[in-house]
This record gives sequence, structure tokens and C-alpha cells, in this order.
Amino acid sequence: MKTNQDNSDTLDAAVRGAMAVIDYSGMVVWSVLSRSGCAIKKNVPKMGKRIGGNLSDPFTARKMKPRKDGGRKKPQNLRTTRPIEEKIALIEERLASLEKHGVRISETGEYQKKHKELDDERRGLLALIVEENKELKSLLNT
Repeated sequence: MKTNQDNSDTLDAAVRGAMAVIDYSGMVVWSVLSRSGCAIKKNVPKMGKRIGGNLSDPFTARKMKPRKDGGRKKPQNLRTTRPIEEKIALIEERLASLEKHGVRISETGEYQKKHKELDDERRGLLALIVEENKELKSLLNT
């Protein structure tokens, strides 16, 4: 619809101006979205490594990089393993000296406890203690 007023098409110019503003704002929004999408896509691996590393730091004892085949490297710090190795060597030396002097490890691996027979006097004393404990427990329960 065209209106002619003083040889000007004001409504037509207004509609074309509004369409130009809508087209321009659409192109700006598209540009912003595509540029931010490209920036995010480019930096996602870097952000993931940093965030993942920061999240896993409290749960890892040592910072060891796994090999490609899934194995683990030996610890770099010998200060942590040397005391343990020294203690193991000391234990092995003591065991060797015990075996040298005739003390051997039992083959069964079980601790053998020797039982002493109680005489009548000790049995009576233990029976009295048990009776007193029963009386005290019955008093506490009431």
C-alpha cells in the first residue's frame, strides 16, 4: 500500500527501513553466534583438560602420566621408596639371622597357643568374679 503525500512514499520507506533493521539485527545475531561457537569449539579441549585436572588433583596421590599402552611408569621420586626398601632389607636380614640360629618359621603358619591347666583355687576365684559380674549386670538392667 502506497500513499502519496507531497510526492513521498512515507509508508513504503518506513516498511523498507524496518525490514533493513530486522535483516541487519539478524545478521549481527548470526555473526555473534557463529563466532562464539567457533571460539568455544576451538577452546573446549583446553578447558576440559584444565577443569578435569583441577577436579582430579585431590584424588590422585602422585601426578603420573599414563602410557599409551595403559601401563604405569615407575615413580620418579626415590626418596619415597628408599625407606621402604631399607626396611624390607632389614627384615630380611633379621629373618636370615633367626634361621641361622635355629629358629624357623612354622610350616602351618598358624600360631600355636599352649594352654595351662587351672587349679581349683583359680577356678573358684574366676567363678566368683563371673557371679559378681552377673549380679552387677542384673542391677544395671533393672
